[in-house]
Amino acid sequence: GENSLREKKKAGTRHENAEKSLKEMLDTAKKKLEAAEKENKNIDELKQKIIEIENNLPFYDELEKYEKKYKTASKKLLELKEKSTKAENEYRKQLDMFILGQAGILAENLIDGEPCNVCGSTVHPNPAKKIDGVPTQEEVNEAESKSSKLKTEYTEFGKEVSALNEKIASLTSRIAGEFKSSSQAQKHYDELKNKVSTIEKAFESANKAYNEANVKYAENTAEIKTVISDIESLENEKVRLSKKFSELITQYGFKYNEEYQASKADDEKIYNLSEEINNYKTELSVIASRRNELSAQLENSEKCDISALEIKKKQLSDEYSKKDKERVKL
Repeated sequence: GENSLREKKKAGTRHENAEKSLKEMLDTAKKKLEAAEKENKNIDELKQKIIEIENNLPFYDELEKYEKKYKTASKKLLELKEKSTKAENEYRKQLDMFILGQAGILAENLIDGEPCNVCGSTVHPNPAKKIDGVPTQEEVNEAESKSSKLKTEYTEFGKEVSALNEKIASLTSRIAGEFKSSSQAQKHYDELKNKVSTIEKAFESANKAYNEANVKYAENTAEIKTVISDIESLENEKVRLSKKFSELITQYGFKYNEEYQASKADDEKIYNLSEEINNYKTELSVIASRRNELSAQLENSEKCDISALEIKKKQLSDEYSKKDKERVKL
């Protein structure tokens, strides 16, 4: 009983020491879980952002495609503008030369005294001279046609470029212009996915660690309660046995436990008393046997002093009883 009680108290001490360590472990795990939960609160927002970027990724590719087209088209439009302007200037130049050249051509047909076809004068003191390189009407018409064609081409192509620009503006508005390119958007998308994955893993790990620490702490607390209950039971049993022991030593004639303890002999003394008792038993048995033999021999013989033998027998019997009581007390 005493050994069991001591062992239980030692177990209780071990569990109490373990409780401190497990409580620290549980508190640490709880702090990590709270930090992970704080990070995890923003995860829905991050996931929504990932979805938005994922939905917009095709538009980045489309935007880049249209921007390339626009760049090429803008260059071509500039070239068409230059060509159209050059053709327009060439047409104006030829038209001016043609108009100026007409005066020289008409002056060739003037005749003194006859009216001029232009002004009606019959006097021609300073007729216009013919200019070299004056284009013909056909050449002027061709220049005009070329200028008009290039101008139309420039105007129509300008509409196409304008449509491309509108498409680019629409796509830019669609993706809110957050990233400059598809690769930049893809990079941010991958970074967000990795961040979400890291947060989720950290939360899962922290939650698992907290649950495990909580289970260990709860198990240890339960074991402490069990040990305390066992100790209480053993203490109660100890009180019961102590009371029973007190009753027994009183029953055997001892007033106090100290008196009983003082009366206890050591093992050697107990052994010697046991040997003496056995020797008395043997001697008594021999005497009784001898008495019986003598009684048989004396049945038909002269009566001897039986009283003396009875006295001797009684003495031996009293001595035996005394020794036997001492043995019981021990």
